[in-house]
Amino acid sequence: MSHNSQLAQAVFRFFVAVLVAGFLGFSALAADLQENVSSSCAFCHTMRPQYYTWQASSHAAATDCLSCHRQPGIEGAWQLTRDLGRMAFQQVRGTYVTPLRMLKPLEDEGCLACHSYDRPTSPGGKFYIPHQPHTEMNVSCVSCHSAVAHGDIGRRGMTAMIPERDWDTSVAKEQLARTRLEPLKESCMGCHYLRRVSNSCSVCHDESMLPPDHLVDDFAVDHGDEALADLGSCNFCHGMTGRRRLSIRQYPEVAQYAKANRFCFDCHAQRPVSHGTLPWREHGDAAQGNEESCLACHDNQANFDLPAPATTTCASCHPSTHREGWQVRHSLVPGVRIQDSCWMCHYRPGCQRCHWPE
Repeated sequence: MSHNSQLAQAVFRFFVAVLVAGFLGFSALAADLQENVSSSCAFCHTMRPQYYTWQASSHAAATDCLSCHRQPGIEGAWQLTRDLGRMAFQQVRGTYVTPLRMLKPLEDEGCLACHSYDRPTSPGGKFYIPHQPHTEMNVSCVSCHSAVAHGDIGRRGMTAMIPERDWDTSVAKEQLARTRLEPLKESCMGCHYLRRVSNSCSVCHDESMLPPDHLVDDFAVDHGDEALADLGSCNFCHGMTGRRRLSIRQYPEVAQYAKANRFCFDCHAQRPVSHGTLPWREHGDAAQGNEESCLACHDNQANFDLPAPATTTCASCHPSTHREGWQVRHSLVPGVRIQDSCWMCHYRPGCQRCHWPE
C-alpha cells in the first residue's frame, strides 16, 4: 500500500472519529438537557434574557425550555442536537445575530399539550374570547400570545437596550408585566378588519362593560355633547377603525372624527328627518345659527377612507372667488379667527398645505 493511500485512510479514520465523538458528545449533552434543560440554556450569555424571562413567567412552574422548543420523537432529538451544535458554534465565534429569532414559529400542538379549549377561566375585564374559532380560522396561538413566556423582549428591542450581563430575575419580572403580556386591542381589531370579521363590541364584550353614562335613556341623542367634552375617552374604545386606532390629533373636531370613524359613520351618514320636509329654498334660513350642524355633512371633505355623507357643499351653489392680493389679507395672525365663509370651499385642516410648521 502506498504512502498516500495510508495517509488518506488515516485522515478518513480521524474525521470519522471526530464525527462520532462529536455526535456522542452532543447526544450526551442532549441527554443531560433532559434533566437540567433550562439551567443549561443559561450557560450561553446570549440566552440570559430568555432564561430569566422564562423563569419569571407562569410557564416556569410546569414547563422547561424543551417543552416548547423541541419537536417530539427521534426527529425532534436530532433537530435539537443539530441546533445545539449550531448555537454552540455561534456562541464561540461570536456570530449570534440579535435579537434572537426562532427559525420557525411554535406549533399549536405544543400549546394544546397543556392548554385546553374548555379552560373555565378567561381574561378579566368582561372579555369573551372563544379560542377554538380562532384555531379553525388558522389563527395560531402565538399570533396573540407571543409574549407569555419571554415578554416579546426581542421584538420590543429590550435585548438590545439592556446588556446581557444586567439581566436577572428582577429585570425579567419588570419585562413580564401583565400589560406587556396581553394581546393589544389594535392587533385584535386589525386582524378582524383584514379578515372581514365583525368588530362589534358584543363580539368580545358583554354589556356590563358599558360606562354608566352610556346607560341613560337619552344617550343616543346626547352622546355628541359627551364627545365634545372628552373625545379622547370615546376614541379609547371606539377609535379602532380599519387596521389602526384613529388619532384625535389628526381629527380634533368631533364632526370630522365622526366621518373618519367606521363606528360612528353608520349612523352619522343617515339623511336627517328634517331634510324630507324642508323646502330647499328655505335651507338658508334653517342654517342661520346652526351652521355647525349643516357642516357636519356638507363641508368640504378630506380624503377619508369612508364615503362622504353628502356630496353637496355650500360652494356647490354659492361659489366664491378670491380678489387680487388675498394671500396678504387672509388671516395669518395667531389668535385671529378665520371667517366662516372660508369653510364654504376649504377643508379646515387644509391650511397646512401652505402653513406646515418646519
